[in-house]
This record gives sequence, C-alpha cells and structure tokens, in this order.
Amino acid sequence: MIIIFINRKIILAIFLITLTLIFIARFYGLYLMDILYIFVLMFGAMVLLLFAFIRLIINIIKVIKRKRNAYKS
Repeated sequence: MIIIFINRKIILAIFLITLTLIFIARFYGLYLMDILYIFVLMFGAMVLLLFAFIRLIINIIKVIKRKRNAYKS
C-alpha cells in the first residue's frame, strides 16, 4: 500500500512538471513542443496502465495459488 502511495506521488509530480512545460511552451508559442509533451503524457499513461495490468495478473495468480493450497490441505 505504501509503495502504491509513493508511486502516485511520483506520478503526480511528473504530471505537474509536464503541465508546467506545456504552459511554458504555450507562452512561447511552441506548438510543436506542446504536441511532444502531450505524446509524453500519453506514453506515461500507457506505461501506468501496463503496470496496473501486470499487478492485477500477479494478484490473480496469488489468489489461484492460495485456493490450490486450500484444496490440498
């Protein structure tokens, strides 16, 4: 639970940094940079979803193992 909380804090920090970079890019009128940062945000979201999916699979495997052990005993 603590690990997830720390990860969320890191994610929030990265998200805020990217947002500030987008605002700086808008201020200087660099739309190319803006698009680049949007792509970075999208990539980050995809990575987060992938990690969540992997965690879900690991939890399901753990539950199945527990059930098998319960049936054996």
